[in-house]
Amino acid sequence: MEINQAKSGARALFYQSAFLAGFGVSRDSADRIDQLIDMSFSKIDEDRYPEAVASLLKVLRETLIYAQKEGLKVLTETSVDEGQAKACPVYPFDEWPPFSNG
Repeated sequence: MEINQAKSGARALFYQSAFLAGFGVSRDSADRIDQLIDMSFSKIDEDRYPEAVASLLKVLRETLIYAQKEGLKVLTETSVDEGQAKACPVYPFDEWPPFSNG
């Protein structure tokens, strides 16, 4: 699998999950999903793709739960960060914090 395929698949899961849960998606939040894949893709062994997808689903789950608890209508960059903080460390997204503000 190429990184562009992984990003496309991750974005599709993100958009579909948000839609099914009744949320809109900000551009920044979708870009954050791309960044999550960028920082982890090179660490994924081919025989562990199923585990990596399951971990992405955990991050998405926590993102949706965070947005619901906060009463958000649109998923934001912060929503994804909070989802990752709650789900991690999980393979291959074990690096926390994933992004710095500086």
